[in-house]
Amino acid sequence: MKSKFLSLSICAVLGSVLLYSGCISPKDSVASRGMQNLTARYNIIYNANILLDESVRNIENGYIDDYSQLLTIYKEPTENMSAAETTNLDSIIKKAGSIVNEKLHSAYVDDAYLLIAKSNYLKSKFFNASEYFTYIYDSYPLEKDIRQETLIWKARALMQQENIPEASKTIDTALKYIDKSKAHKAGVFATYAQLLITLGKETEAIAALKNAIENSNSKQDKIRWKYLLAQLQEESKQYNEAYKNYTSVVKSNAPFEMVFNANLNRIKIEDEQNGKEADRITRLKTLLKHDKNKDFTDQIYYHMANIYFENDQVDKAIENYNISIRKSTTNLNQKGKTYLKLADFYFDKADYVRAKAYYDSTVSTLSPKYPGYDLILKKGNNLELLAKRYQTIAREDTLQFLARLTDAQREERIGEIVRQQTERALNQESQQPAVNNLLAGLDNPTAANSSEGKFYFNNSTALGQGFSDFKRKWGNRRLEDNWRRVTKTAAESTQNMATDPDAPVGATLAATPNILSPEAIRKSYLSNLPLSEPLLIQSNQKIAEAYYEIGNFYKDELKDEVIAIRTYEELLKRSPQSTYTLPAYYNLYRLYQVKDPEKSTKYKELILTKYPESPFAKAIRDPNYSREEDEKERTLNAAYDSVFNLYTQRKYNEVLPAIQRIEQLYGSNKLSPQLAYLNALAIGHTQKLPQFETSIEQLIAAYPNDLLITPLAKQHLQYIQTNRSIMLPRTTALLDFDPSVPSFVEEPALQPQQVEQAVVPQATQGNPQNTTAATGTNSPLQNTAAPKDIKPVANNKPTAALPGPKSTSEISPFSLPGVGEYYFVISVSDIRPNLSSSRFSIGQFNRTRYQGVTLRHQLLDANNENQLIFVGVFQSIEDAKAYENTISPLLKDIMKVPAEQYTTFVITKESLDKLKNRQLIDSYSDFYKNNK
Repeated sequence: MKSKFLSLSICAVLGSVLLYSGCISPKDSVASRGMQNLTARYNIIYNANILLDESVRNIENGYIDDYSQLLTIYKEPTENMSAAETTNLDSIIKKAGSIVNEKLHSAYVDDAYLLIAKSNYLKSKFFNASEYFTYIYDSYPLEKDIRQETLIWKARALMQQENIPEASKTIDTALKYIDKSKAHKAGVFATYAQLLITLGKETEAIAALKNAIENSNSKQDKIRWKYLLAQLQEESKQYNEAYKNYTSVVKSNAPFEMVFNANLNRIKIEDEQNGKEADRITRLKTLLKHDKNKDFTDQIYYHMANIYFENDQVDKAIENYNISIRKSTTNLNQKGKTYLKLADFYFDKADYVRAKAYYDSTVSTLSPKYPGYDLILKKGNNLELLAKRYQTIAREDTLQFLARLTDAQREERIGEIVRQQTERALNQESQQPAVNNLLAGLDNPTAANSSEGKFYFNNSTALGQGFSDFKRKWGNRRLEDNWRRVTKTAAESTQNMATDPDAPVGATLAATPNILSPEAIRKSYLSNLPLSEPLLIQSNQKIAEAYYEIGNFYKDELKDEVIAIRTYEELLKRSPQSTYTLPAYYNLYRLYQVKDPEKSTKYKELILTKYPESPFAKAIRDPNYSREEDEKERTLNAAYDSVFNLYTQRKYNEVLPAIQRIEQLYGSNKLSPQLAYLNALAIGHTQKLPQFETSIEQLIAAYPNDLLITPLAKQHLQYIQTNRSIMLPRTTALLDFDPSVPSFVEEPALQPQQVEQAVVPQATQGNPQNTTAATGTNSPLQNTAAPKDIKPVANNKPTAALPGPKSTSEISPFSLPGVGEYYFVISVSDIRPNLSSSRFSIGQFNRTRYQGVTLRHQLLDANNENQLIFVGVFQSIEDAKAYENTISPLLKDIMKVPAEQYTTFVITKESLDKLKNRQLIDSYSDFYKNNK
């Protein structure tokens, strides 16, 4: 009975359990949770971790260490590396996402989020990764190991974003709780060491790195970190400790390249302590004899060259760098590093043309994964701008030097130059169809700071570069009367073809195709000598402008404040009263604020005392001044646009009251002449000729020095004088759309702005100037064969070409031939502004500066990102640039958008057709800046 009762009780309990289980959601059941954990851990998480480890290995194997620099703690991904792992990493994110979205009750959701975060990190999406790491840390307060791991990865992600303050806070938190997770102690110390290295605190980094090594269980990490520790100790002059750690690396299972470099560094330490550089060279030469070092011959010569350089044995250094380049048959990164050494050497020597060529070879040879590759590329791409400015300085200095000589001294110097040029021309005739033309060089780079290089006409590299740029613009032609004209009369052609075998050398040169006669060489620079005071002022202004642009280049592009300061100060020393004096003062005031507050104060006082009403002085007195001025300009432009719209809508009676309101708000302003012009036109459309004529005369009297509106108003008065009998009987002076009336002004469109879609520029019959025909050629480095000698010495060829891969300029999809259909373009980086009023002002400019010439200004929408106003057609690059030079000073008045929102350039029709989006526009803008 008792047994029977017990059986019934068990059944009742089981029934209750089953009934309760039936009421629970299947996903909430214990069995379901167990199954979710099982599939999450042993299926999804396991497979995702295998893929993650594979991607980490691939990235680490693809990472190239530069042993001439401090190693990094971790082999961090780059965008190029990440791109190769996209499939793997996307698969991990998908797998982990399935746990987050479908297995909400799994105990491995935090692991899934960690996989997603790490995958984003390895994809180089560091911002996304840091956000995921933050979420994990905040959401799982009890998971001590995961929280420490997320702090390590988050700090790394923040350092990759260069957000050092937040990275410091993150690693401080990890250090605070470092004892909470023994498994991640090494990672915390290692990441802290990397942060300290980034901050330049190498001594503190040594202590952190020692802790990382002590707590690490990874043999490979220990080896890598010991090598880095030795590097830090060597930099801190802890030579004994460094030597011990290098020795430890040599005796370990380190990669052979690391062992090889550890040995090189041990040799360096031994010889530095003994003070025997010769022994170091001897020991390096001994390494060349070992077969096991065969693949590292290029590195050995590279290190020997470095030693020679350290001891100012420049010739031997360059010789060994050249040998290193020749020996680098498989290790392209080593070859690229050697090119980079030479590029930096010539850059420091101010031989910017040669430096540019070496930077081109560097970026063509180095892997894009190489640390600092993007900076090297940027430096090389922008170097031509710098080279041209230094060339300008050297050119003007030389011309001023010649101008100061007596007639006899000048003739003697000229004779020497002529002899050098004619000899070079004759020697080159068998190799190239032209001679180095002085005027060719006068527009283009280079100049060395050495005394020899400063005299422009003795600098064969500068002259060669000048020849190449002249040839690119004008083709192969002799300097003679009417040399710009590609089409000559029959008499001229016959005369140029005549030769006399018995004629003297000068005559023979003149008759030889593409070679300059001595007299032509003499004329080419005599005509450019600054022999009068106005010409000397103009020459000095060119020098000041060049120095100012060089200073800006160092400040803005290369972020080298030291050389920027030196350049601005040289500008002030050379040209203390130029138009660039004030902006140079201001830049020095800003640059010295941290470096030398006393000097910063000095330049601030110069601005406030000498230029008290300048915008720079106002910006110093009121930190909000610039922002307020920008806002004022925006509202003023908007007000002008509102008046312009009233005019285009024929609401002429509302124009005058609207202008009066603007004058009350803003007083006299930079747009006052243009507002007065709109007012005069409105009067012309509503009143008779006398009133209209008076308004034009008042405009001219009020703004006699305005360069945009006043010339146009004077044209209108001339038109009135000529057509008074026609205009006087009219009810209103100006008529709308009367085809029988001669065109008085080009009326603005009477409809809202319309952006032409995919406009293809069409050539017109008009030409803004007498077209200068020319034969275009490619960039100087494009068609130059590589010489046998690795060293690109100054020679008689048009440009010093380098061995190795081609110049990056050859890869560009853009070109600037001498002749072709050209346009001047204003690229506005904001799609929102209505540019009708700006185009109206361009039309005003064209009517005054290019009377009788058919120039169209059109609008192109580039992928709904940029608005392109393009003006043309011009038949040569020289004509387009002449237009650019004429309109540029007036753009601040013409454009009704902030200056920082637009850029300008000259472009061919073919290249304009390629500008389909902002990226291509920016790419072309950089190309033009570096090649104009």
